[in-house]
Amino acid sequence: MNREIKIGIGDEQETAQEFIEAWRRTEHREAPTAPEEHLYFPDLETFLGMLTPRRLTVLKTLHAPG
Repeated sequence: MNREIKIGIGDEQETAQEFIEAWRRTEHREAPTAPEEHLYFPDLETFLGMLTPRRLTVLKTLHAPG
């Protein structure tokens, strides 16, 4: 099973905007887009603080071709 999670820098306003856009598409009876999973960090400092060398190694291992 492959899952894709988009990781990036963003704030509550960006997350809320994505929700609003999805809501509007639904109101206009547009076909839903494929579900996406996102993990946003509020700033680069927080992101880099969470992405320790050990965690980066784990992510690379999980992402490597089988």
